[in-house]
Order: sequence, then C-alpha cells, then structure tokens
Amino acid sequence: MLLVVQPSTPVLFVFLSFLIVHRGIELVNQAHDYLEDKETGLLTPSVQWGITNTLITAFLLTIVGLGLGFVGFYFLFYNLPNVVILGYSVSYEILFIITVGNLILAYLTPLKGTWKFISISLQNKTVKQKISLMKKQLNYPK
Repeated sequence: MLLVVQPSTPVLFVFLSFLIVHRGIELVNQAHDYLEDKETGLLTPSVQWGITNTLITAFLLTIVGLGLGFVGFYFLFYNLPNVVILGYSVSYEILFIITVGNLILAYLTPLKGTWKFISISLQNKTVKQKISLMKKQLNYPK
C-alpha cells in the first residue's frame, strides 16, 4: 500500500522559501566563478546574464524567499495552541517572532555580502578587477 502525505499550504510555503533563498545564494557563488566558467564555456547564469544581473537576481530571490518563509511560518504557527518550552507557555506570536528573528540573523550575512558584491559589480572596473575584489571579500572560515 502506498501512503501519500500531502503537506499543508504553510509547510509548502516554508519548503518553497528555503528552495528560493538557497537558489539565490547559489547564484552568488556562480557569479564569482564568472571568469572560470566563461573561459571553459559553461553557460551558467552569470555568464548568460552578466555578473550584476545575476547578483541582483540573487538578492531579490533571497528577499522573496524569506518573505514566503515568514508567511509560511506565520500560518504554520497560527493554529497552534500555546506551546510549553522549558516549563514556559509560549504563544504562536512569540514562536513566530523567535523563528523570524532567527531567519533574519541567519541570512543577514549572505544578504549583506550579496549587496556588497552588487556594489562591486557596478564599479567602473574591468570584469577581472571586479571578480578579484569579490574574491577578496570571501572568507568563509571567518
């Protein structure tokens, strides 16, 4: 017997939000590989659309994805009764605020980095100089 489970609309919104946000982050990673991708003939979005358009798209996807996540989490928590965490009763509003706060904190660094890359891509420099400046900004261990 095949069991089919259909997730609720809020759960679908949350799934969709993370897919969109991480697609935006993936586009940022492709943008700083522009020179290597173009040299090898890969038709990545950054090669096809250009670095600036790719970064703007990445930024917008991240914002839209987070917005969908906020909506999804709101309606996911809306019908919950008060939740008891460590002996404290927490309303759905507080749970929502905690979740949204964590999402904002988690994705603030990638958003700021993408914005910085956009500003670099708009500078009056060669593509090679822009990519070099972007790569200097990348410091994942930090």
